[in-house]
Amino acid sequence: MAKDNPKYRPGFEEEVKSVVVGEGNIIYNKFYIPREDLRGKPIKSEKTAASEKLPCPYRGLSHFDTKYAEFFFGREVFIEELFKATQVRNFIPVLGVSGSGKSSVVLAGLVPKLQQSGHWLFPRFRPGSNPFHALALALVPLYTPNLNATEQIAQARQLAGYFREGKVSLADVFAQIHQNHPTNRVLLIADQFEELYTLCADQKIRLSFLDTLLDSFQTSSSQSQFNHVLVATMRADFLGNALSYRPFADVLQNTDIKLGSMNHKELVDVIVNPTEKLNEKEKLKKDEKVTFQPGLVERILNDVENETGHLPLLEFALEKLWEKRKGKWLTHKAYEEIGGVKGALSKHASKKYNELTPTEQQQAKQIFIQLVQPGKGTKDTRRLATKAEFGDAKWSLVNKLADRDHRLVVTSRKAVSSQDTDDNQDHQQRTPRQNLPINNSDNAENDVVEVAHEALIQNWELLQEWIITSREFRIWQERLQATIDQWEETKKDPGSLLKGKSLTKAEKYLQEREYDFSEPQKKYVHESRKASRKDQMKTTAYVTGGLLTILTVSSVAWLGFNQESAKTAIRNLEVNGVAELQHLKAAQQILQDAERNSENKSITKALADYRQVILYTKLLKNRFKNQDNEAESIALSQKEIKRLEELLEEAERGLFELIKAERLPQLEAELKAPNGVGQRINTITRKRSERFSPGALRTTYKILHDDFGIGADLDKNGELNHTIETELIPCPILEEIEKLWRQKTSCGWYDRFNKNILVSRISILYDPNCRVLQDGGEGVTLTKHIFEGTVVPARERIIDCVIKSKLNHQ
Repeated sequence: MAKDNPKYRPGFEEEVKSVVVGEGNIIYNKFYIPREDLRGKPIKSEKTAASEKLPCPYRGLSHFDTKYAEFFFGREVFIEELFKATQVRNFIPVLGVSGSGKSSVVLAGLVPKLQQSGHWLFPRFRPGSNPFHALALALVPLYTPNLNATEQIAQARQLAGYFREGKVSLADVFAQIHQNHPTNRVLLIADQFEELYTLCADQKIRLSFLDTLLDSFQTSSSQSQFNHVLVATMRADFLGNALSYRPFADVLQNTDIKLGSMNHKELVDVIVNPTEKLNEKEKLKKDEKVTFQPGLVERILNDVENETGHLPLLEFALEKLWEKRKGKWLTHKAYEEIGGVKGALSKHASKKYNELTPTEQQQAKQIFIQLVQPGKGTKDTRRLATKAEFGDAKWSLVNKLADRDHRLVVTSRKAVSSQDTDDNQDHQQRTPRQNLPINNSDNAENDVVEVAHEALIQNWELLQEWIITSREFRIWQERLQATIDQWEETKKDPGSLLKGKSLTKAEKYLQEREYDFSEPQKKYVHESRKASRKDQMKTTAYVTGGLLTILTVSSVAWLGFNQESAKTAIRNLEVNGVAELQHLKAAQQILQDAERNSENKSITKALADYRQVILYTKLLKNRFKNQDNEAESIALSQKEIKRLEELLEEAERGLFELIKAERLPQLEAELKAPNGVGQRINTITRKRSERFSPGALRTTYKILHDDFGIGADLDKNGELNHTIETELIPCPILEEIEKLWRQKTSCGWYDRFNKNILVSRISILYDPNCRVLQDGGEGVTLTKHIFEGTVVPARERIIDCVIKSKLNHQ
């Protein structure tokens, strides 16, 4: 066993991550804030006064870096090899399997050693989906150090463009950096270089980026006088991707350094030395020193030796073992309780997942699926996602999954890249905030999240099941996102929208898995659908125009009058009205009117047009289904049925988007406000909405019933007595209202804890968990307040739209 190794110091601190994500790329910067107790209180035993205050000397799923360098063991030989390579090479690829500790060996091994040997600068980036921008963000603070954070972001964007266009080379940038820092060398760290293949979908950009790096970093020992060195860490299973590009393959032939598995002695150092060093630094007495029970180290070794990529699992198990120590002892019993090295992570993840509510479990599934990048001939990798992709509701769960108790994901904030130097005095004097200017914008693109470690992807059985069932969809979704990125880059060129079979597939997935789509992805599919329908209308108009040229002026005028007459008929439809098939084209024109009014902010007109188109399609479909009444029934061709379905879908989608943009923000603000819910007033008024005091209840009612929103109360009697009225409410609106109420209160459309929800009428009216909505001292549902007197048709709509949807996603 290792004894009193002098390589440790006790400076345990809480890690704070900061990430730069610009145009889809990623840059990680690290800074630290000291704190007294890192891992919580151990179980008390005799003589624990000193040991119970000790921080955990293991890193769990987090990698080691400069702040934890003295606690990093087992890679001394490899670190020395890396150090020697920096003296004779300018490009050092570090290859190893996932979980072999590539990032740690560079950040906690090589970087501290270089700091001790001379003056160095250490810009670091991850390629992400836009590698040029990631590289520029890492270099700008050294290239133009006098700019503020905002100016550096703008400069990085400009520099990335110059890199892409070949107007500025890396050599030019490093020449300027050398002028700014004449006594320093630069170690450019490209961490997780496999992201160039997993996240950068554009092969042209990928190869151009490789050329940019290879042109500036020579590998000949004769070039060792250069001031800059590139070290790139990459998973070994992406070596085939790298070798497919001959210039990169030529470099890899002689320069890559492979990080193999640890031998027996190195593993012993990893397990034992952190604890022994902690004992030494804390100057614990012999009977206070934290100690492994006899045979436990050998037991752990038996579980990890000859296993590839085991280091994250080992560190996580040691961290959990430390949390369960009994006094000074790390015990066999605790090791069994955590599930050992192989089971600790999976057991922890499953335990935390099972503690979530059913709704949270469904959201967690959706979150984790989006945080995995499906492998193509390689293992799956983790993917970084923004808050904008998940929205506020899921983001609150993201924060929960990232807290100290869960630690399944890591959340971060964007920032401009910072650089470390080997000037120890200067480095020690600078505060974290001075090292790393933070972008404090509340923009949802500034908050990012990723899986805590890829070991979670490979070892949590439940997550693997989710990945298997979602793999085809996720691969398609990544292709969709690449298409969206291209659409954005071309300033939303209509030619970049989906068409034909691609659009059909996207709409099918959107219908089946709407919860797995980000808002930008939904919007893109909707825009594609609108453009496709407009193209169809133009084609029809072109053909019709050819025919109209042979008609007389009077005939043309008559047709125009007839079309306007049809539109008027649709706009005047009521609850028991009769929809005519020959008015279908007019309904399509009204839908276009609604879209124009929406764009022009004529909200009331747009809402009315969307509603009437929905009413028209519903009434027409009912005539088609009403085969018992020959006078009312009609026959529809498959083509007409399809046109009708598309029209209904577009109208409901447009209505939902308009309500969400123009009406739901008011509801959300009222729910957030103190006493903003409002209450039912026991008085009879002509307007039903005035039976509620101003607040969220009244706004919810108005959104559903009045012309302020959907206007589903067609006969203006204050109630939705007819099934056709409740069917005017698009399901997403009911779901969105439910979500907003659940976020801010314990109330919703139904009692979500009632297991007999589909057969129990009571659960749609009463909810003992709802405290802000009361009736006779009992907690009631939103349904009882909003649809009182018309609960039956409303109940069926809520079951179809909200409850069944929730159950299907559990």
